[in-house]
Amino acid sequence: MNKNIVLLGASNSRIPGGLQAGLNQKNINLYNLSIGGTDSIHKIYELKRKENKDLIQNADLIILEVNLMDVTMSFCYKNLDFKIIKYINYLYEQLYLLKKKILVLLLFDLRCINDNKNKSANFITKIHKQLSLFYDFNLIDLHQKMIDTKCFKFYTASLDPYHLLATIMYQLGKNISENLNYFKFSERKLIFETNAIFKVLSPSDLISNPCLKAYKDLIYNDKYVEILDKDLISFPKPYIGYKILGVHTFLPTKKGVLSSYQSMCENYFSMVFKNSKKEIVKSFRCYNNFDWLYDDFVIDSDTIVMYNKDNLPITEISYETTIINNLSNTSDKASIVNFLLVKDDPNFIQIKNNFSQYKYTKDFSYLIPPIEMYRDIIEEYTLKTSKLIEITSLNQQISSLTQQLNHFKTFSTAKQRIQNQLPYRLGQAMIINSKNFLGY
Repeated sequence: MNKNIVLLGASNSRIPGGLQAGLNQKNINLYNLSIGGTDSIHKIYELKRKENKDLIQNADLIILEVNLMDVTMSFCYKNLDFKIIKYINYLYEQLYLLKKKILVLLLFDLRCINDNKNKSANFITKIHKQLSLFYDFNLIDLHQKMIDTKCFKFYTASLDPYHLLATIMYQLGKNISENLNYFKFSERKLIFETNAIFKVLSPSDLISNPCLKAYKDLIYNDKYVEILDKDLISFPKPYIGYKILGVHTFLPTKKGVLSSYQSMCENYFSMVFKNSKKEIVKSFRCYNNFDWLYDDFVIDSDTIVMYNKDNLPITEISYETTIINNLSNTSDKASIVNFLLVKDDPNFIQIKNNFSQYKYTKDFSYLIPPIEMYRDIIEEYTLKTSKLIEITSLNQQISSLTQQLNHFKTFSTAKQRIQNQLPYRLGQAMIINSKNFLGY
């Protein structure tokens, strides 16, 4: 009987031939709920979507891969660390409440090595590791493995230090699939002090005569609602007091956009979020995207959300959206899949730091492929091929000189042959320099 794996990740979980391909073995049903460029708040959203309810309930293993994006959000947007850490805590709490086998995949983050002034990279990475220990989740710590073996110096020397070689990630995924039965349930008996409530709402339930459309390609399959300039989104009374935390958008790509990441980031729309106290104008990039409102926005009786038809100036840019030509929109409509709402616990307290009472009993880092051996093989191959290239180049030069010499012997005149002989050239040099004592 096939086993079910649910993958909650970011771009490292979507790279072709990488982690997802390794997990997707013949005895595995893989459900990849990952979106590139998304952090822990997106993972909460996927856990709360009604479309994913059966997938989550029937999962034999849920894999979390998100630490790199949490660090990225901290680096990109200052003063968000507390919110980022709060929702990381909420995510782990929600995963624990599922009573499923949870595997935390901690990927290597180069910023933890170079992070001399801003310590957020080390702090957020540590939070993920500590929470996996606190909740007694299964752990594969590729981050620490890279540091202990010093392999990070080799693997991050490329132009893309945040995506490990697809071959290594493939083998890691395959190792996970082949050892699925060895992962364990959490044995913690915990009582929570926090009480956050999350809700997912579709805009089709919030506006009249919604224009519902479907999109499917080789990667994603989803439904979205087009929000035109005349549409106003309001929220029923039961949702007053909730925050609009995140928005899942799906703007179908224009022809050729997928072949250019820059083009994808430069195609976007913006929306206006307005209540009785503030107004936020936020952009959302092309294709499948989830981003959250970094500024708190609480729903009240005066709240409306609409497409930014008047091209009001952007007040809050989204991750990976590049505003061009000072335009607030390159699309004439908004395309929304869902809203993520949250009613925060005002008494939120970060998980206590008393981790010393726990020991790692579910560390599966031995499933990491032999990255040291791979490094040595690549270095040896590179060294030998570079020498081969040097020899080949030298042989080509010798061959070229030989051809020139043969041509010279065949076609040059007797006078040219004499003038190119060494005694003649030496005598000529002595005559030229004889007028100058030093030169002679």
